[in-house]
Amino acid sequence: MMAKCGNGSRNPKFVTDADVKRFFKASGYDWGDLIQTCRKQEEIVPLIENLIGSTWTVVGGKAAIVTGAGTDNEREIASVESPASLTTSSYLQLFENAVDNFQRCMEHALFGDFQSCVSNGIASVDAYIAHRAWLYNAGHPSELLMDSKETKVSQDTRIDEWIPKMSGGRKLDKSGLNWNHFKRLRGIRDELAVHIKQPAIGITYQQLCEFLNLFRTGIAGLLIDLHFIFDERVPCKIIRYAYLPDVKLLETEH
Repeated sequence: MMAKCGNGSRNPKFVTDADVKRFFKASGYDWGDLIQTCRKQEEIVPLIENLIGSTWTVVGGKAAIVTGAGTDNEREIASVESPASLTTSSYLQLFENAVDNFQRCMEHALFGDFQSCVSNGIASVDAYIAHRAWLYNAGHPSELLMDSKETKVSQDTRIDEWIPKMSGGRKLDKSGLNWNHFKRLRGIRDELAVHIKQPAIGITYQQLCEFLNLFRTGIAGLLIDLHFIFDERVPCKIIRYAYLPDVKLLETEH
């Protein structure tokens, strides 16, 4: 709850835990009751957690436009006329897709759902870096950072070289669990989801639980690290999945 309050989409941002407590007390909430309620994974933090997702449905003859303030003058990024859908954040949409895959895997225990989860999760990290590169390029037209079919840039190069350039020298911390778990997930994605070399795959349910437990750190946690580098507010859904409880295999007697 404190992470959502401190890093979510609220203006002005809270600075200390005491600020959070004063805010909820002033809004008529009992602090002890609120803490107990928010211990439940499915509960929403009132007044704070933004429930609006990345994709909007446009109906009724309306038009919708997404603009970005990468420079002093906003630029149109995408627009549609109804009936249509409009994604306002590509990286968040991919993360939401990964979450949907995660939940299906939890429900059905199918490795195919995890393959989709890890693929979408890693794609969301790539898309976040692309989002920051778009903003950087908009303000630095003579120093464009380009990744295309003609000029292919590896993921590691974008992380090691682009991020410090875009952030004024800040680097992604590679010493902790988030980066190490991301690398494990990337290896799983490459070997068991994208570049499969074997004709059949066997995964135990215990392995599946271990893979799912890497998501909160290797995907959600790494995305939080990236947002911190650029001092950008973190979508609450990403924060929520960075604090998931352990996924455990429960065996019952028949």
